[in-house]
Amino acid sequence: MNSSYKIVFRIEMLHDYYREAKAKNLQIKPSAATEKLFRNYDIKWKQLDHQLIVAVKTNNAGEPAKQWPDDLRFVFYIVTENGLFDNITHSNYQAGKKETNWLSNFSNNPFSEPVLPSGTINKLYLSKPVAAHVAATIYKPGRLVTDGTDVYECLKTTSNGTLISDSSFWRKRGKRQFVAEQDVAMVHAARYPFTVAVPAKEFVIKHFGIDPQTGLFNKEAKTVIIQKFETVRTMVDVSLQGLDAGKYRIDVNGESSSIVVKDPGLVETPVAVIELHNKVGNAPAFSLLDSGKAVDRMFSLRFCNKSVLVKYIAKTNDVTSVQDSAAALSFSNAVNPLEFISTTPFPLSEVPIRTLSFTSAIHGNISPLPNASASWLSQLQQGSDIYNCSSVYLNH
Repeated sequence: MNSSYKIVFRIEMLHDYYREAKAKNLQIKPSAATEKLFRNYDIKWKQLDHQLIVAVKTNNAGEPAKQWPDDLRFVFYIVTENGLFDNITHSNYQAGKKETNWLSNFSNNPFSEPVLPSGTINKLYLSKPVAAHVAATIYKPGRLVTDGTDVYECLKTTSNGTLISDSSFWRKRGKRQFVAEQDVAMVHAARYPFTVAVPAKEFVIKHFGIDPQTGLFNKEAKTVIIQKFETVRTMVDVSLQGLDAGKYRIDVNGESSSIVVKDPGLVETPVAVIELHNKVGNAPAFSLLDSGKAVDRMFSLRFCNKSVLVKYIAKTNDVTSVQDSAAALSFSNAVNPLEFISTTPFPLSEVPIRTLSFTSAIHGNISPLPNASASWLSQLQQGSDIYNCSSVYLNH
């Protein structure tokens, strides 16, 4: 029987900060258990630019030469080699707080995106769908929601009843799906300190993985553990030993919490943990194989670029105003006559804005101005809201 290698799936990493939207300086690495599976099932992998490509040895029918069980799963880490990644990326997770993004083909998030100059492309997103806007909800700056078609970013704290069409509160970010708040999860390695609401002396601890048929976390992943103490307490250390990397539901005395487990050998907190399952029972289009055959499935994930206030700082009062001829940005110096601050946060981008200028009392209109940089961000408060801010010094 002849055999050859065929691509079974790819993962593309996109980022709206970059000119071509291809994420840079991100690496996808398989977990320790996944590396073993790759060897056992004759699977090869390689990252080319912003894509991970995974190929499997197949038979004449295009099926894996070694049959894949339905519950086979692969786990990958996304780690960054870019020290400015947090500065340019929508801050939906904080590595310092042991948070990561959990991405999976159980997201069941197919999305049709526009393609220039016209047309659309259907993408299989590994992030969960961006949450729908709810008019009665109070949103904070940076929150991403959708009206069912476009994604919008909150610019300042809303009030009950603020319409998503109100451009003073919301900026349209386009027909996209982003890695965002809905994907954030706590990440741990060897142990997880679990706090219960009801104090007890005895704790019954259960670990549940995902059921590949339903997508529910009700599949026992470890033998039940019982811990007993002489005094009443509310916190117990849950051992994660023996669990492969991935997402789990931890149940202690009937109280549940979801966490992502990483390999203890992975020192850094990953930007994301990707968990792919061979068979997705409730969304077959997201399964890795199609009727048991390799079909070069393409999965996508997209990071949103961070929005910041832009502050231009003048040396003298010769600078009387800063303006944008395209009217995308407006600036105010009401607080300090030498500081011209954008009235709303604006997305950082590798593509420069060439329509910015300032007015000099002596020299007239001077352009273009240097753009906001992601190299160093401070925080700036406007009203009750706190924003990231990029400062640019003017030599005038």
